[in-house]
Amino acid sequence: MDPNQYIAEVELGDVEEQETLLPSDQRISFDTISTKHRSIQHYSAVLAGIFFLLSSFAVVEIWRKPSEAKCVKRLNGWSPMLDAVQYQRVDFKDESNVSFMGIPTAHLEKKWDDLWRFGSLGIPETYLPYLNKSVSEYDWHHLPSELGGGIQAYFEGFHQIHCLNLVRQYTYRHEYDYSHVHAFVNPHIDILEHVEHCLEILRTKIMCEADTTLYSAAHDLERGSNGPIHTFYSRWTRSEEMSVSDDRSKPSNSLWIIRNEIWRSVTITKQFLPKSLYALVD
Repeated sequence: MDPNQYIAEVELGDVEEQETLLPSDQRISFDTISTKHRSIQHYSAVLAGIFFLLSSFAVVEIWRKPSEAKCVKRLNGWSPMLDAVQYQRVDFKDESNVSFMGIPTAHLEKKWDDLWRFGSLGIPETYLPYLNKSVSEYDWHHLPSELGGGIQAYFEGFHQIHCLNLVRQYTYRHEYDYSHVHAFVNPHIDILEHVEHCLEILRTKIMCEADTTLYSAAHDLERGSNGPIHTFYSRWTRSEEMSVSDDRSKPSNSLWIIRNEIWRSVTITKQFLPKSLYALVD
């Protein structure tokens, strides 16, 4: 007999003998053990697959859900200011900020001017396609080369606040001397025509971005706020990261602007600008 066959028969006999020595209720079938093992492997694979699918679904949903910053970029044209927008939710009352209201004074005029007088900046011609425009479309005004060059551009948000301010000033034109304000003495455009232009700018803005927030009515307004809760841009720039200088020498990390016909610069740190605009501030 083949020695290997003999050893195999002896070992098999030993196993069978051991099985017969165990009580019937303690005997374990090797087939049963193998079946249970396969079942555990099967359930583990199913659970792993379910976990993977749920994780993938969660990642896709998070990726698809637009952030506030993405919403702003979808609702606005390209601008180097997009990454500087901040948000906060505010429940405010009517006439909640009276510091911008009332009969004009020098202090009040300065507060309004500080909201929007940030001048202009130079945009490279290569960025015109981002604005859906072309070099040959208009006779663009360029900034001097010593200020970095580029097509002169303004931030529309500041333009809109200027328009609101001009309407306010026109309302109080008989209570305050605005003879030093260019809009009131501009020989190229009548002040009323300018005001109507501004009203149209504001009407278009409001109608194109209609506010769907509910404005609730109340009999006793003194008991609480009847103003809506808004999520709005708390700042367009971060003041702690921006400074204005009359120095004509070009500082590092700066965008050049024209303000009140004086060469000035607005310093904005790179972290608030797209990488593609770094060339403007280097």
